[in-house]
Parts: sequence; C-alpha cells; structure tokens
Amino acid sequence: MKQSLLMVAGLLGGGVACAPGADPGAKGVVPAAVSQALAADNAAFAATDPNPGRQTISVSFFAGHIGRVRSGSGHWTNTDSNDSDPFSVEIDVPEGGTPANGFSSFAGINFHHAPALPPANAPSFDFKADRSGDSGGSPRLVMVFSDGGNINLRPHAWISEGPNPTPDPSAATNWDSVGGPCGFRYEQTYEAALACHTGATVTAASIVSDSGWLNAPYKNWIDNIQYDGRTISQPSDNTN
Repeated sequence: MKQSLLMVAGLLGGGVACAPGADPGAKGVVPAAVSQALAADNAAFAATDPNPGRQTISVSFFAGHIGRVRSGSGHWTNTDSNDSDPFSVEIDVPEGGTPANGFSSFAGINFHHAPALPPANAPSFDFKADRSGDSGGSPRLVMVFSDGGNINLRPHAWISEGPNPTPDPSAATNWDSVGGPCGFRYEQTYEAALACHTGATVTAASIVSDSGWLNAPYKNWIDNIQYDGRTISQPSDNTN
C-alpha cells in the first residue's frame, strides 16, 4: 500500500533549492533543465490538445537530466496504487551526481489547463518511495506565479512504508514560498504561502522528482493528485 502523504513536508537540511551547486531561489526550486523540459512538453501538448478551451486540469509527463547523467522517465503504471483504481504515476530517477554538483535524472507530471486563479483549497498528492530516508526535496508540487515566484510542497523524508496509508503529521505547514514581496518563506501554511503572491496568477503547475544527487537510483509513485477540486489518479481522469 502506498504511503498517503497529503501535502508532504519540507526539505530536511537541504533539497534541490538548498543543494550545493543549485541556485537558492526560484531557479533552485525549478532548475533550468526542468523548465526547459516543461516548455518542450507544453509545446508538444499544445500542438495536439483536443480541447484547448478546457477549464479543468489534465496531465502529461516530462523528463530529462541535470548534468552528465541519464534521463529520467515518468508513466502510468498499474503495479501500485493508493486508492480503489489500480493506477499511479511511476517516476524513475536512474542516475545522479553528488550534492556538490547537483546532477540528477528527473521526471515529473505537467498540469495543463490549470486555472489562472490559485485553488481556494491546498493542492495535495499521495506518494511512495522505494526506500526510506532523506528525500532531497522530491517529489514536490510547484505552482509558478506571474510575479516570477512560486510556492512548493515537498517532503523532509521518505517515511518508511507501513501497512496502511500514513498522512504526514506536519501537513498543514509544509509549503515554502519563493519570490514575491516575502522573499523566501519556509514551512508555511498554504494560505500564508499564497499570501506572498497576492494578485498574481498561476502560470504553471507541476510535480517533479529530481533528487538523484542524493538518492539515485530511486523511484517514486504519485497518486491522488488533488488540484482545484479535481482529482487525477488514473489515465481516464484526463478525459473526464
């Protein structure tokens, strides 16, 4: 059974945003290689989008690498799930470097048709890792704003798996904010993080796993993505 870690916790001593060799600001949370992979996926999706006027989210997958390592991968799988359907998203990070260079395979889930207004209720997702220990800040949900900043949700650690779903006890204060009038704010509520970007609109949203510099090789499984009243937990949710 997958761990249920709704609104997963913040970095433990340094994840991507704080890793040696990574920028401490927004580019650390969304490294340049990840931004480029997201842009390429957005272009490919826009070229084939069957419903460009849709107002509820659908998802696609992106992957790549930071530095001289192999690319990651992301796809639906029916080998693990945390709900009544058999599916989750498997993210594979096969290779990484060191904390000093920050090299990592990465992959993630790109949200399309996300409304410009931030969700009234905090987005969340369930995840599982194939090991316990420090997470390096992956997987994390990132919402990018028109003011150039972002807020993001990510775990301190990959909690050892138990026989039943185990919500993170510190879920309510697991958001960070980067940029905007607040600068950097660590371990905030969703509402407090959002207040750092008052008046800004959401320009992108995604979930990414890129902690190969600490943990490679590893796998994450993502399920029950909750965003703006929408649940994505199986392939058919993209067409509903």
